[in-house]
Amino acid sequence: MIDAVEAQQAQLATLAAQKGQLAEARAALERARTTIARALGSGEKDTVVFTAGGTEADNLALLGAGAAAKGAGPAGNR
Repeated sequence: MIDAVEAQQAQLATLAAQKGQLAEARAALERARTTIARALGSGEKDTVVFTAGGTEADNLALLGAGAAAKGAGPAGNR
């Protein structure tokens, strides 16, 4: 019984450590998003989107271009 309790405590400690690491990674990602937005001349960090790969990025770019062509985005207002 004591071994089971110790194993449970070790698992909880591991989860707590991972939660801290996740918070640090998320904060670093948000800082990067803000830095890139400023470098591109946009003060809005929400204008920067990170994708998991090329296909996802291509699809997102096409959706944005389509929305802009219909006048739904900044490029469509030109």
